[in-house]
Amino acid sequence: MRRVGVRWGTRFGRWLDGYTVPKVTEGLARSGAPVTAGAVYEWLSGRTSPRIEHANALIALSGGRLRVSDIIGHRRIVSQGEELGSGPSIAPHGPQQA
Repeated sequence: MRRVGVRWGTRFGRWLDGYTVPKVTEGLARSGAPVTAGAVYEWLSGRTSPRIEHANALIALSGGRLRVSDIIGHRRIVSQGEELGSGPSIAPHGPQQA
């Protein structure tokens, strides 16, 4: 299912959509940084950002596809309602042309 909205268009949102929230919570628990599904949805909504230990564990779970700036930047992008393509880490193949 294709999700719509800024939160699913960031690098973090796209990764989370493909990886799934249950797998994230399981992976974080295995890594010693347990978190609830509700907390992951709070990150996705832009209401909060993961603590550094969770961000580091997310980077490890992603196999290095995520960076700290993708995770922290997600909140800024979602909370400000920026449009896709306005930042370097959210465009799937570089900046989008108008």
